[in-house]
Amino acid sequence: MKYFLSVLACTLFFFIGKAQQATPGNRYNIIPYPQHLQSEPGSFQITEATRLIVSGKNRFGNETGFLKRMLREYLGRDALKAGTSDRNFVELRYDPSLQSTEAYRLEVTPQSIIITAKDGAGMFYGI
Repeated sequence: MKYFLSVLACTLFFFIGKAQQATPGNRYNIIPYPQHLQSEPGSFQITEATRLIVSGKNRFGNETGFLKRMLREYLGRDALKAGTSDRNFVELRYDPSLQSTEAYRLEVTPQSIIITAKDGAGMFYGI
């Protein structure tokens, strides 16, 4: 029975991955793929000088911790210190107007990354 469930799980992951790849226009490896994606020129590089801004009164504590742990593995313990900045920042922003708990908005410019969500699930997917 365990063997059957393992094979079933692997098969499902394989087909889900293939379905994501097979969709025309999926240039980015994002799962789940966003309902709407608008690509713009430019990029943002997270460095040790990048600051983290969180709005929403500790609404995204778990997600903030996850993001910090993930980036500190690559950039060291000083990555994403809390602070304010007009450029070179990552902001986790609360927006109660988003309709779904899993909805998020991701805006990347050469100066910042802003992830907006209504709930923790949406913020997790945005990260």
